[in-house]
Amino acid sequence: VLDLIGWTQAIGGTLDLVRGRLPLGHPNSVAAVILLLMPPAVVFGLGCDKGFWRLFHLACAALMFLGVLFALSRSAMLCLVMILAPTMLYLIWRARGWRRLVLGGLSFVFCAALVAIALYLFSQYDFSRYWSRGYHEDASVTRRTDSLYTALAIWGDYPVFGISPDAFYMRFDIRKDWDMPSRDEISGLLFYKSRVSAETPHNLLLMALSEFGLLGGSLFLLLLFFLLRLVWRARKQPFISDYDRLALSGLLFGFCGFLLMQIFGAELLAALRASIVFWVMAAFTAHYAGLVEDEAKRFAENTTISHTNPSDRFDTTEAMGMP
Repeated sequence: VLDLIGWTQAIGGTLDLVRGRLPLGHPNSVAAVILLLMPPAVVFGLGCDKGFWRLFHLACAALMFLGVLFALSRSAMLCLVMILAPTMLYLIWRARGWRRLVLGGLSFVFCAALVAIALYLFSQYDFSRYWSRGYHEDASVTRRTDSLYTALAIWGDYPVFGISPDAFYMRFDIRKDWDMPSRDEISGLLFYKSRVSAETPHNLLLMALSEFGLLGGSLFLLLLFFLLRLVWRARKQPFISDYDRLALSGLLFGFCGFLLMQIFGAELLAALRASIVFWVMAAFTAHYAGLVEDEAKRFAENTTISHTNPSDRFDTTEAMGMP
């Protein structure tokens, strides 16, 4: 099953250090995309009233949980917990009456099922990367620290406009024939004025500042802010359906989960295939939010007109038969 769904490194009952990869690329990129898609699935699974679709979305969410688990990414697992907790609390909070009790129980059962699945898989495969402090794990932490300082050094040299994309952090998804100038048993190495760095600084903010500078980085971050603001404003409209509010809330939590992962990575800039998925979802969500907001405003205008138009009011004299 692991081979069929893409995690081909499970051999002999253990997971190799080289973690499973999908067409989306590096396991961290796979996990970031899952963090984008899993919150909407959880929202529809717990918030939907139809039994079949509830089970369908919860099954999809459980499968995506397996994806994060087999990505062997500690930061992705941390981000998953950090985004699922407020997602479920929001769903329980918005419910009313007996529905709140039912939703709380369903959330508990779903979380217990995920924990049971994880415990069973932990007994079958080697997931020690999550808690091990061996050579490779310590080297990964050290490499990330070095990469952060290197990104700060680049930004210090090019503070306003940055060093430009693909100048230091090469896009390997595009440059198929280009390889790292140096490599050790942990990863490929880049060097900037004798400073060592991994392929990315493992932080979206620092990568944006180092490549775009303060000017371009600010515009890039404002673009992300306005995307979140657009979805937030649409879901706060008073005249939208519960389904639209639920869908927009799930998408908003999904974007927050993806961007939360960018604290520990830079997939939105460095991973071409993962960033394509993000921007397609962003375009779809922005269009959907715009449609919902326009429909809500038209409904509000029609409601206001119907209440203020004298011809639509109830004529008491005519109803009583008076001239």
